Amino acid sequence: MINIYAKSKPPESLIDHTNHLLQSFERFKRYQISSQINNYSECIKRILYYHDQGKANIPFQNLIRKSLKLEPLGKSAFNKSIPHEWLSLSFISEEDESFFHSLDYKNISFYDLACYSIAFHHSRSFPANSKELELQVKEIIDNSDLLEIKNELYTVTDIKGIQSKIESPEYWPSYFPYVVYFKGILHKCDYAASAHIEAEQVYEPEGKYSDHFTEGLKKKDIKALYDYQLKACEYSDKSIIFIASTGAGKTEYSMNWINGDKAFYLLGLRTAVNAMYDRFTDMFSKENVGLLHGESIYRLLDDDKNNNDYEDDEDVFTQHTKIRQLSMPITVATADQLIPSVFKFPGFEFYYFTASYSKIVIDEIQSFAPETIASIVVFLKEIQRLGGKFLLMTATLPQFIINEFNELYESGVLARECFHSQKRRHVIKLIGDNLSCNSAEQIIDDAFKTEKKVLVISNTVAGAQRLAERYSSFEPELLHSRFIRSDRKKKEDKIFDETDYVNHPENKNKSCLWISTQIVEASLDIDFDILLTENATIDALFQRFGRCWRKRVYDSSEPNIYIFKPEDEGINNLIYDKEISEKTWNILMGYNEMHISEEDKQEIIDKVFSDIENTDYYKKYKRIKELLTLGLRAEKANEARDLFRNINSNYTVIPEPVFNKHKEKIEQLFADIDNRELGAKERYSLKNELFGFTVPVQLLGKRHELLHPIPVLKGNPRKLDIWLLEGVNYDSKKGAEFIKCYKTSAKII
Repeated sequence: MINIYAKSKPPESLIDHTNHLLQSFERFKRYQISSQINNYSECIKRILYYHDQGKANIPFQNLIRKSLKLEPLGKSAFNKSIPHEWLSLSFISEEDESFFHSLDYKNISFYDLACYSIAFHHSRSFPANSKELELQVKEIIDNSDLLEIKNELYTVTDIKGIQSKIESPEYWPSYFPYVVYFKGILHKCDYAASAHIEAEQVYEPEGKYSDHFTEGLKKKDIKALYDYQLKACEYSDKSIIFIASTGAGKTEYSMNWINGDKAFYLLGLRTAVNAMYDRFTDMFSKENVGLLHGESIYRLLDDDKNNNDYEDDEDVFTQHTKIRQLSMPITVATADQLIPSVFKFPGFEFYYFTASYSKIVIDEIQSFAPETIASIVVFLKEIQRLGGKFLLMTATLPQFIINEFNELYESGVLARECFHSQKRRHVIKLIGDNLSCNSAEQIIDDAFKTEKKVLVISNTVAGAQRLAERYSSFEPELLHSRFIRSDRKKKEDKIFDETDYVNHPENKNKSCLWISTQIVEASLDIDFDILLTENATIDALFQRFGRCWRKRVYDSSEPNIYIFKPEDEGINNLIYDKEISEKTWNILMGYNEMHISEEDKQEIIDKVFSDIENTDYYKKYKRIKELLTLGLRAEKANEARDLFRNINSNYTVIPEPVFNKHKEKIEQLFADIDNRELGAKERYSLKNELFGFTVPVQLLGKRHELLHPIPVLKGNPRKLDIWLLEGVNYDSKKGAEFIKCYKTSAKII
């Protein structure tokens, strides 16, 4: 008997792979995620069975056999196989075609659905000319005995027509939920079977979520939840918009709402995600919580190295595979790992399907850019219709976002909750000068005399670097995005330690000055005594307020938050909406030198975002929302992530001075990473070490004036997409600093 292979690494027969897929589905069904799965179980099983049958062709088999160093199966008239998923349609029997048609409902053809799910499960475009498809199907028929094919085959030539029909504006709304369920579960089970993992991981020990939650609260010395936190469990079967004060325990609220169900906790910044991952793993253990962002594998490797988290070398990669396949009970992630699927890139169904039986927590939605907010709103509304639930948690929320969900609220599937702490924590003062002025210096000096901790936030990296020079006599620490990763990690650890009086009581009465950018805004549990910040949009300012007197009561009438005019208006306007920033300043003038209560904050938000329909901010929001509603699609997942982040021209670079200083080491790392004789763990560890020398930058204009290929003697730097950045100085105290007199028309954001 000749083996017909499905995969080569490791070798797996088509029969075995298909059986693994079907077994994965049967186990997955026990997860009880949706009545749709049970209602169409037989239909789904047939799709799973047929999806890879097209691999039974001579060119494909010979390619695998060559990699396995086996004799060819036979001769073929073709140099390579047409993508197997298109050939797979020819294997559908007449009996099963009739079965699919028996499920037809109104204008839904289940045969077309099955063909679409199978033909595009690798999401490759189908060619207009189908003549070669007919010839290859004929060759398969002629070699049926050799390929051990029992049923009669025929050519399906209208694949492009089926795709055009299903994705058309006329039919897509009707087909959409079925495409998500059928194609999504095919992706889910195919990935799981190929990786030899469960499609969904059961919470361990099963049913112990509430016990872990209770024990975790005790570890944090939380004796009891507040009434509003307890109420979250009552709404466990609904979506929620929850507006509550910073430091009021929104994270514990979310944990109680999750209530043991599958969940994704989404944040904007990687630093905040890492910190929240630590909080969740402390509560629910690493067996139940996954970390997902662009560098999560390196964090897992670091944890394994420092804590021996995994017994076997491959266990860390198995864990990372489970996380990437979205199979963990709880996943803490950057929002760009899930929500860009709203742009319907090829394969988006995997993400939508998983979200359709999950709970999605979004922390501080208003802190995102308007285009990103629009993407989140459309995603959450579509997921709700598919069966998923969401929790929007925030200290403040513009009314226009609340209005987006009125229909869900009126239908009873969404609840609105509000908790405003009566604690007063902030007195603000607006100063019509920039952060380099004498008034700012006097504020810092007075704070140091009384052993206070001061945080200064600039809107730009260059501005933060200038302020570090201006206030060098206070020995400031600088934190921004343009430190190489190894230096930035040390600084992030230090800023947490200096404001963590529980684990570091020795720091309680020590004054310090930290100068940073907006990277400290979101969900970082740091607590300073005095905040000086450049003006920005109100959502960003309120995020910054949360880093000052975060959980304490402020009884003094002296300001503890000082807001200054931005220094670099040109770059500032590229980062923050000019109209919203100016309106923020004007409205805050009405609260100058006053205590700002939590109710005041919501009132200020309402004032700033009232009558915004004619602003550029709202136009950006509305444009993306309308395009998504009309069916905007991205061609690739990476393109969707860039659209979601509202990012273009983002690069990973090694500053030229860093490269020159560590040239020999960097060259060796590139060479070793390309050494296929090394194991996966070793190569990932080497990549982790290499990325320790890198910085993320965003460039506009002529990038070639600053970016160049890494001049290594060995290896392939383009494969890692790392560039050499010239025109900068670098040191571990200031980070990458662009040389002012350097001749370039490129703009660095």
